[in-house]
Parts: sequence; C-alpha cells; structure tokens
Amino acid sequence: MTYLLLLIVAAGFTRLAWKNLETAVQLLVLLLPLYLLRFTIIVPMTFLELIILIVFAVWFLKNRLGLTERWKGLLKGKKVLEKNKYPFQWAIIAWLVISFIAVGVGGWSNAAFGIWRAYFFEPLLLFIVIVNTHQAKEKIICLLGSFSLSAVAVSVFAIYQYVTGNLIPNEFWASFANRRATSFFPFPNAVGLYLGPIIMLLVGNLGRLWKSGAKFITNEWQYLGTIFGIILGLCAIAAAKSEGAIFGLAVGLIMFGLFSQKKIRIITISLVIVGGLMISFIRPLQHYVVDRVLLRNFSGQVRQAQWKETWQMLTDGRLVSGSGLAGYQSAIKPYHQEGIFVKDFRDPDYQRKVVFNEQFRNSVWQPLEIYLYPHNFILNVWTELGLVGVIVFFWIIILFFYYGVRVYRQTKKHNDPFMYIVLGLILSLVVMLIHGMVDVPYFKNDLAAMFWVLMGMTGVIYRVDLKV
Repeated sequence: MTYLLLLIVAAGFTRLAWKNLETAVQLLVLLLPLYLLRFTIIVPMTFLELIILIVFAVWFLKNRLGLTERWKGLLKGKKVLEKNKYPFQWAIIAWLVISFIAVGVGGWSNAAFGIWRAYFFEPLLLFIVIVNTHQAKEKIICLLGSFSLSAVAVSVFAIYQYVTGNLIPNEFWASFANRRATSFFPFPNAVGLYLGPIIMLLVGNLGRLWKSGAKFITNEWQYLGTIFGIILGLCAIAAAKSEGAIFGLAVGLIMFGLFSQKKIRIITISLVIVGGLMISFIRPLQHYVVDRVLLRNFSGQVRQAQWKETWQMLTDGRLVSGSGLAGYQSAIKPYHQEGIFVKDFRDPDYQRKVVFNEQFRNSVWQPLEIYLYPHNFILNVWTELGLVGVIVFFWIIILFFYYGVRVYRQTKKHNDPFMYIVLGLILSLVVMLIHGMVDVPYFKNDLAAMFWVLMGMTGVIYRVDLKV
C-alpha cells in the first residue's frame, strides 16, 4: 500500500513537472523537509531525492536535442559562449570530482555512495535545473515564495510542539524544564539550520516590497507570506533554542541594516549601541553572551573537545585525505575521549573541588558520544573531503560572494529594489556559515539542496543583471 501511494504521488509529480517544470521546482523547494520520508527502490532513497531526480529527468528529456548539439560541439572542440556557461562551473566540477574521490577514501561503502548521491550529486542536478528554468528575477521571487511557505509550515509545527509539549521525539526535550521544539526534524538545532538562511531571504524580499512601493492591498499575499515567514520563523528558532541560528541571524540582520538605506542604517546603529550597553550593564546578559561567544557554556565545551580530537585525527596521517565520506565515526574512535569535566569559569575553587571532591567531580563529568560530524563547517568538509575539498569549498564560497557583491553594487547603483533580495541572498549564506561554526550546515539532505538552490539563485541573478 505504501509503495502504491508513493507510485501515485510520483506519477502526479512527474505529470506536473512535464506540464510546468517551473512550478514543480518551486514545489520541490517547498517540500525540502520531506527528505525525512525514506524508502527503498533498489537502493535506500528519500522522497526529496526522488523528486529531484524527477525534475532533472523531465528537464533533460525536454531539452535533449539542444543538450545533444551542445555536447557534439564540445567534442568537436567548439568553445562554449560566455553567456552559456554555468556559474560556478569549474568549482562545481572540482567539487563533484573531489567528493567522488572521497567515496573511495571512505572505502567505497554503500553509506559513502549514499552520502555522495544525496549531498553532492543530486543537489547539483537541482542547481542545473534552477539555472536553466528560473532565468528571470520574477522567477527568483517565486522561489522565495516557496521558501516562505516552507518556513511557515516548519515554524507552525515547532511552535505547537513548544506550547503543548506534544510530538517532540525526545522525552528530555519534551519536558517542561528543558523543552526544545524540533518541528518535523529529529533534533532542535535542525530547526535553526533550516530557518536561519530562509529568514534572511525573506527579510530581503520584504525590503524589496517596501523599496518598490508595492501596496499591501494589491500584494497582500506576498506581504503576508513574507512577514509571517519571518515572525513565525524567529519564534520557531526561539522555541528550538537554537543559539547558533540566533547569533547568526543577529549578525545577518545587523549587516542587512548597515547596508540598507540611511534611515534603516541609523536605526540599526542605534539598536546595536543600545544592545551593547545592555550587555555591558546587565550582568546576567553579559555572562550569557560572553559564555557563548567564547564557548564557555556546556555546548561550547563539548564542541571544543570534539574539535580537539578531530584535529588529532587529521594530523595523524589524514591531513590531506580526511576520513572520507561516512568515515568520520570510525576514524575518530582511537582519538575519542570518553567525557569531559564541564568547567565553571566563575568558580575560583573549581579545580580543587574536581580533584578532591568525588561527589562534585561526578556531578560535572559529562560523557561524550561520537557524532556524525565534527560540528564545524571547516572540519566537517575537511574530514569528509580532505584538504583539497576545503579549498574547493572556499572557492565556491568566494565565487558566491563575488557574484553577489557585484550584483548588489549594480542594483544599488540603479536604485533597483531587487538589491534587497541580493543582499538577503548574500547574508543567508553568512547566517549559514556563522551557525556552521558550531554545527553542520551542509551535510544533511535538505541543507545540501538549499545550499545549491542559493548558489543557483545567485548565479541566475548575476547572469541576468550583468549580462554575462
């Protein structure tokens, strides 16, 4: 029965894609969290993977003649015109090759192949489809609408969980004292990882609507979707207590304000000054911020222990190769420490009590599990793809900011309201990277797909605005 339903849904989605591929892509973006639906068709697969393969297959079949001619031209040595080149093309080729080599480093295991397919190969198929089907600013705005609806759905469920305590998969997080919402995801930080970048995109779209003078009465759905996406998204992140996302968004929103018009810039600077004064004079708030910035809190100390053992593993013969795809957990075992003593930096007697007070020593001892990844975006890439993978990753990031900044300057020069969407795009990646300093912002089905959707949107805008 389950497979019959899956077949019906897949057939319906395929029909939609064939009739209107752009709408199918926008629906796909809306449904990114459906990677949680898993099944096996020859190989283990998620629903998100299935619909990515469907949209790519439909796009390929509809454009097979043009693609065949292009490949024939390449084989004959004809140069591709600059305007027909894919944005990020050489970096993408390098990314795909390095990731496939990492499958070999990981032992050519089924798990390594599965990660390569879901986090590298299929997201790039989605990138290709977006670059070829959304070649106009209006279509980019449609993608923002999909992100907005997705954010609202994820946020409403997270808020419901937090208010009621129902449907939270972990008893500890469901308890009133420790409650953290997870929404559709298996853990709370996934809420922040997903919603943080989307909120910055929606802030950019709100700036576009305001700058263009669009009236609410004629654009009510865009306004409502954008505003509800932002407000509910912020509430959901608070409900999940995702501190990495909160800090990332704080930086993103401040930067957005500083690069906006004069009035918004003045308001932003004023709020930053007020916030700085509050942190300076309100001692509990000061302790909260300092502990998290300096990683003195519980999560920060766990992260530091994890990074230390990861670095030991890398420098012991894996500095270039890393551990390969799906190889981190087995590679880190010889270097893994069973636990840490959680330190209280404001207790001057802490060290003596740890040494001489067994009861206190037991109370601050925290066992450590082996995580899937090191919870730092540089170390995540380094362990999975090796040193060359880190270089290629930064190559992609630098290209993204290069394209984004060039288009931002161009649109700002012409006082184009679209400048705010470009700014939101740039800062969405900033939020992702800041959160990624203490988490895993790429190695997850929905996040890998979102990353390449952002790359595709930026590449399209770059080609449209700069006529390249």
